[in-house]
Amino acid sequence: MPRITKASFARAKSALGIKKVTKKNFGRIAKKASGGGSRSSKLTKTVKKTTRRRFSLARRRRGRRGSRKFTLPLAPLIGLAAGIAPAIGPLTRGQVDEAVKTLRWNYLGIAWDGAFAARGMMNGLFPLILGVLVHKFVGGAPLNVNRMLASAGVPIIRI
Repeated sequence: MPRITKASFARAKSALGIKKVTKKNFGRIAKKASGGGSRSSKLTKTVKKTTRRRFSLARRRRGRRGSRKFTLPLAPLIGLAAGIAPAIGPLTRGQVDEAVKTLRWNYLGIAWDGAFAARGMMNGLFPLILGVLVHKFVGGAPLNVNRMLASAGVPIIRI
C-alpha cells in the first residue's frame, strides 16, 4: 500500500468533491489517495466510480429512535392476571391439583370432568388475547401511545 501524503490526500478530497473531512468520508478519501483497492482491481478496472448510497424515503424519514430498555406491557399482563388470579387461592392453600384444574379451565376450556366448553376460556384466554390486541393496536402503529409515554419520560410502563 503506497504512502499517503498531504498533497495526495488534498487531491483525492477535491476529486471526490468533499469540502469538509468527517469520520464518515475519511475512509473514502484515504482509499482514493492511496490509489483505490488492490493491484488486481487496478489492472482490470481503470476508473472507479464513487456513488452515494441512497436510502428509501421510509428509511430516511424514520429517524433515530432511542435504545431499547426494559418495559412492562400493561395490557397483556392484566389479561394474563385475569386468568391466573382464580388459581392463586387454591395454590396458597396447597391444593396444586385444583389450581392446575382452574388454570386448565381458564385457558384451555377443559372442565373438571375433562369435557371442553368454550365459556371456560372467557375468564383467562379471551382477556389475554384482548390485552395483546390492545397492546398491538393502541400501543403500536395507529395510535403510538407507547412512543408518547417514552417521550414523556415515563420509565417502565407501556400499554
